[in-house]
Amino acid sequence: MLDLACDISAMPPLDARRHTRYATLRGASVRSSASNVAPGSILDLSVSGCRLATQATFDKGTRVCIRIEGMHSLWGTVMWQDGTDVGVSFEKPMHPAVVEHIATVTPH
Repeated sequence: MLDLACDISAMPPLDARRHTRYATLRGASVRSSASNVAPGSILDLSVSGCRLATQATFDKGTRVCIRIEGMHSLWGTVMWQDGTDVGVSFEKPMHPAVVEHIATVTPH
């Protein structure tokens, strides 16, 4: 499996909208400490977060674990939810090359 995290602690924090967002459709699952695993799909992805579609509901500020098919789990915080769309900010940024790979390579 790929290691998705990179250490950029020496870098100043960046606004999530400054990162390239890739439109994609990748299978994923999401859960919080208070919920069961729910299926979902990653709709767009950047180094700092994602937008996913799921039937699960989360309050803003909920810590969630997202698992993209074939990858390690990513922890993040729910920033918003609008219907089935959920915006998540990752706790640790993903490496840009990994994001591009996930977004552009068709899963097997």
